[in-house]
Amino acid sequence: MKEKLEILKELGFGRFPDCDPSYAFGSAPLALDTKMIVRGDHADDCAYIYYAKTKIDSVEVEGLFFAPSILEHPTLNYLTYDFDSVLEEINTHISSEVRYCFVGGIGMIYIEISSYDWELELRYPLSDMLKLIGITDYVLSREFNIRMLK
Repeated sequence: MKEKLEILKELGFGRFPDCDPSYAFGSAPLALDTKMIVRGDHADDCAYIYYAKTKIDSVEVEGLFFAPSILEHPTLNYLTYDFDSVLEEINTHISSEVRYCFVGGIGMIYIEISSYDWELELRYPLSDMLKLIGITDYVLSREFNIRMLK
């Protein structure tokens, strides 16, 4: 079996960008520039997918992460917007197991990578994450616009 780093590099993962989510993991993650622009908290963001091993609620995890900054906007922050229920609905439609979590105080979407994924094909969880970026950008932008017009 190929080494994890080799597999990630073949998929386009490399150096992480200089932004807050990159430093939330406690160790240097690898990042994939998806070449997708999404709505952000203050301006449009470049969507990066991070691969990292980190802790969520004191549990060691390994997976793919996406940190949409629009969730940090006061209109859509975790205190006023139930993003977990949105992810539950998305999970049923794309048959995935995506979670909303906080890493280093930053809200992120997370897909676990199991040993089975490494042996089989890492492209499947990566494909799910790419779909989620598009879906969440649409849903969160729509919700943001609705709440801002109130």
